[in-house]
Formats: sequence, structure tokens, C-alpha cells
Amino acid sequence: MEETQGILSNPSACELMVRVSLISWNNENCGDGCIVGTQQFALPMANVHVMLYAGHIDDMSQTFATPERFQTDSDGRVMIYDLREGPYTIFVDTPLGQQSRQLHARKGERATLEIAF
Repeated sequence: MEETQGILSNPSACELMVRVSLISWNNENCGDGCIVGTQQFALPMANVHVMLYAGHIDDMSQTFATPERFQTDSDGRVMIYDLREGPYTIFVDTPLGQQSRQLHARKGERATLEIAF
């Protein structure tokens, strides 16, 4: 998780930006198996479901907890404001699969979480 700078909307809470992207490679000029010259791109994934759970949740206990639900914008981002200090789990559900990350929100912190498929 990367901390970012700026003025928080609520300094006694945490703000979190989740960014979801698809990693794509361009091998147009490589033919069969060229490694040199390969270009990597991070393409934003819009309309992806993002679920925020209080506490550290695993795949099995996910069915027993109630998440806050969000959807990424056209830039593949979701902003979550006014998090209380403590542990959280983020689940991202895309047509390419699901990923999760655990984090600990700290008072007055603004952070960015990058999730790539």
C-alpha cells in the first residue's frame, strides 16, 4: 500500500483509493518469443466490483460478513472515505477472477492500493 500526500477530507479518519488494472503486453514486433522490446501497459478496469470488509476476512468467512460495496469508475478507481483505524480486507471481483488484499488503516492516513490482473 502506497501512502499519498494531500489534505484529508477528515483528518481523524483514513482515506483509501483502490485502483484496479489489467496488465497487458505488446509483442507486435517480436514474432516468436522476443523478450527485448516488449512493452507493458496497465489498462484501467472500469465497472469492477470492490468489496470492503472490516477486519481480516478470508475466502471462507466472506460469506458470513457484510461488506461495503463499490464499483470502479472509468479510470479503474474507487475512493473510500472516513475509514476508522483498524484492519480491513478488500475483495475485487472481475471477469478475470477475484483478488483480495488485507490492510490496516491508520488515523490521518491517505493510501493507494493497486490491484492488477
